[in-house]
Amino acid sequence: MSNATVADFVSRIAVHFPPPRFESQEQEAEWLRSIVVSLRAYSESVLERAAQRIIDTRGVRRNEKWFPVPAEIRLVCEEIIAEDRRPKLIAEARDVRTFPTRSAGRIEFVVGQLLSGEMGRRAAREGWIGILYDEVMTRNALPHEGEVPGLRRQAQEFHETLEACHRGAAGPKSREWARLGDNLVKRSRIVAGIVLGERGLEDLHKHLADVEASA
Repeated sequence: MSNATVADFVSRIAVHFPPPRFESQEQEAEWLRSIVVSLRAYSESVLERAAQRIIDTRGVRRNEKWFPVPAEIRLVCEEIIAEDRRPKLIAEARDVRTFPTRSAGRIEFVVGQLLSGEMGRRAAREGWIGILYDEVMTRNALPHEGEVPGLRRQAQEFHETLEACHRGAAGPKSREWARLGDNLVKRSRIVAGIVLGERGLEDLHKHLADVEASA
């Protein structure tokens, strides 16, 4: 992605949502550089569609009258990428369900489900995204809304058990279980970052590969 692509993206959105007021040209250049760094992984096509989606859907709430922050833009871009992948993933759903849980296809399918609606974002904000990730991995679909309270309880129980492991109160394998639990917490944070537009799918693949290499 070129600087010209980002400049066009900024110009289109700035017509409707003014960027910050800068005290110097250097400050404005640094702001634009930060946008380039944040969005450099996305194609021109994705950015063009993201700009139009932001223009079409943003501005209902009071805090949306200014230029969107990079995390918000990344979230829109990731939603578009997930939508593009969804038809292929759905067509291959029968095969995806048979893939190993750490295979790229299965992981992308699960993350695509989490990106597909408000439930994934709510779980990321509230701290039960790890449980939701495992549920989707198991059943290849998001759970029903009525199951959410149970998922929240599972997340709370997991953290209580992990604290017990760190205290050594879970028996002779407390340290081993604490290490496994910490890896799951890190995975959950990465998944939350992806769902909220703050991280990329490559971060999850790298974490899972590191965990497998250290096992």
